[in-house]
Amino acid sequence: MSHCIADIFHQDPRIAQAKALVSEALGDAQKKFDGVRAPSADKLESFQDLLQRLAEARGAATYFPYIGSGIGRGPLVELLDGSVKYDFITGIGVHFFGHSHPGLIDAALDAALGNTVMQGHLQQNADTLELAELLVKSSGIDHCFLTTSGAMANENALKLAFHKKHPKHRLLALENCFMGRTWALSQLTDRPKYRTGLPNNVQVDYVPFYDALDPEGSTRRAVNVLNKHFARHPHQHAAMFFELVQGEGGFYPGSRDYFVALMGLCREH
Repeated sequence: MSHCIADIFHQDPRIAQAKALVSEALGDAQKKFDGVRAPSADKLESFQDLLQRLAEARGAATYFPYIGSGIGRGPLVELLDGSVKYDFITGIGVHFFGHSHPGLIDAALDAALGNTVMQGHLQQNADTLELAELLVKSSGIDHCFLTTSGAMANENALKLAFHKKHPKHRLLALENCFMGRTWALSQLTDRPKYRTGLPNNVQVDYVPFYDALDPEGSTRRAVNVLNKHFARHPHQHAAMFFELVQGEGGFYPGSRDYFVALMGLCREH
């Protein structure tokens, strides 16, 4: 039976040896991460210069004086000023497994070796089929459409909702939600300053989020507000966006009863 060139390549023993060497080198480097470390005095001036150059290149200063060196260990990350700091925001989620996680590096190497570059829907690799089937089976949802970002996923969800529910044109969302930074998603995100200077391209009604200190009361208030929106704009809402855990400004989970109550109303309408 003939093999694809890719099969021969991935079975080459040099590939396994190279990955093992990368893993070994990473482990040796990470042993040096034994706690926080102050910046190196001889790097402070050059680091400030790098921050200034980055601000000029991107058109604005960074929120934190942060330029990573490219390595870390778990919650610890090294900056180009020689310091080692704790990352308490996990890179807004992208470092949820920790900095320089061996499993992620191994997966990234596999992706690079497999020529996996995801853009759009025209070119799919074997990895696409494997991941899509895994997600469909695990979620119980009928289909899986892979996109390159959360914003693109939400934008596609908007298109699907408006197509299916035409001519309904209003949306519902939770107070203090964050949906993304595109034009439409900035209208959904409950941050007025994010919409400054942008023409309104979608109409959104907001519902109070769950309050862990008042579970039943907050659920009741949310249901009342949702009912008022349906009464005020009958047959005009195409979809409601839910964040099961709100991450903007903290880490706030809802409850099953809260979501069941609201989603039940949405299905009725």
